[in-house]
Amino acid sequence: MSTRIYRFRLLNASNARTYRLGWRTAAGKAVPFTLIGNDGGLLPEPRICAEAFLASAERLDLLLDLTDLAVGDTLFLDTRAFDPMHMEMGGSSGGAIDHAAMGHAAAPPDPHAEHAAHGGAFPEGGARAILQMRVREKIASIAKVPERLSSVAPIDLSHAIERPLRLGFAKGRWRINDRVFAMGETPIEVARNSVETWLIRNYFNSMPHAMHLHGFNFEVLERQTSPDPIAALKVDDRGRLATDLGRKDTVLVWPGESVKIALDFTCPFPGEQTYVFHCHNLEHEDAGMMLGVKLA
Repeated sequence: MSTRIYRFRLLNASNARTYRLGWRTAAGKAVPFTLIGNDGGLLPEPRICAEAFLASAERLDLLLDLTDLAVGDTLFLDTRAFDPMHMEMGGSSGGAIDHAAMGHAAAPPDPHAEHAAHGGAFPEGGARAILQMRVREKIASIAKVPERLSSVAPIDLSHAIERPLRLGFAKGRWRINDRVFAMGETPIEVARNSVETWLIRNYFNSMPHAMHLHGFNFEVLERQTSPDPIAALKVDDRGRLATDLGRKDTVLVWPGESVKIALDFTCPFPGEQTYVFHCHNLEHEDAGMMLGVKLA
């Protein structure tokens, strides 16, 4: 590596794991980065971040400035320690959770032991270095980050219809609005060229769910009742994170949290269209945490 600005385009391709990503020096000093994009492309403007959570299927586009480093300096990209909030250990209105069916280890009596068991030798929420970089060349770099990156018009909400969506667990399966996927069924029906807001509520006794919609990007409008570690990262008075800005197609909803998104269902394709809305935790979606979406 040389002393210049590098661009990293990150994808979380893990089947279920969430990462808390941050950079540091070999001495442990945190190094900020500049977030310039996410799932839907470039943000309107760059954002300086100390860290960011990245759930399954989410993407980050970021810049790392090495211009002030010296030859021999080492940087690490870590996933930092965090509580993965597997709150399903606390019980559920739908009865006991079958951890084996959900892809987890059998539930032990100690909640902390469950966190260690989930993920095997590398437990989710455990600290770990992912990438190491070493500066080998000192160069003069004059590159600068633009003040504006893109122009993304907000979705017009003047005629939007609100749709509530509940994430929960019952009868041994994770569910959306108390339903599981059934081939050919489309419980969510939307009108072509309409605008909707979806309020996605996750029960407290739950897990984080990376909710993904096929076919359409959306705008995150606000986060409500976020857990303290998530609320600490908010960048505006609507509780949004830097990673929520711009356009998205996947959003992580933590236990006890509600996330409101806006969707423009303008579609250029003729005829009835069918898509799916699901949790991108593969064990959850494979067990039925997915609903058909019909556009007519």
